[in-house]
Order: sequence, then structure tokens, then C-alpha cells
Amino acid sequence: GTSGIDIDLRRLDIDQCPLPPGSTQLNIFAASDKCKKRTTEGEDSQYDVQGVFECLPCAEGCESCEDDSPCVVSLNWLMRTAILILECCVIACLPAVALFTWKYGNVKGSS
Repeated sequence: GTSGIDIDLRRLDIDQCPLPPGSTQLNIFAASDKCKKRTTEGEDSQYDVQGVFECLPCAEGCESCEDDSPCVVSLNWLMRTAILILECCVIACLPAVALFTWKYGNVKGSS
């Protein structure tokens, strides 16, 4: 047998910050953040300094960027050509299939 439980996480406040030393609060998500402690703790805050901790918007379709310039798409021409040749072969065979269907469409199978 199995059992399950459904929890609506939209109504739950998930706090991933580490608990303060000596805290007895129950928080199963505590310290589950992925912060790099060496660069995000223990130094003077540089949050208000211009150009630090700013996320730049990437252009549409970019996975990573340095500025907002558009990404250049690189095409796999070998695969595209192979697919085009296959499509042309299938299209070239369609008149023969249509003719076969029209000629033998009234033949009944023996069963």
C-alpha cells in the first residue's frame, strides 16, 4: 500500500535562510539556499554600488549574455539538409502511392 499527502505550497512561506545560532524554530527549508558564502557574506554590503548585483536582461532566445544585443542563431546545416532530402523523397513517392490507391482501391481482400 501507499499513502500520500498534498500540501498547497502557494500558501506556505518558504524561508531558505540559515537559522540564527541557538534558534529552536522548525524550518525544514533552512539553509537550503545556493548562495556562495564566500562572496555573499562577511564583507561590506555593495548592494547600493552602481553596477554591482545588477541582472542584465538577455535578448529573446539567449541562454546567457553580456548585454542586451540579440543572439545569433547557429543552424545545423547538415541535419537540415538531410531532413530536406528525406522530405523531398517522400513527396516524390506520393504520386505513385496515389496512383496505386486509385488503381487497386476497389480490390477486396480474401478473408
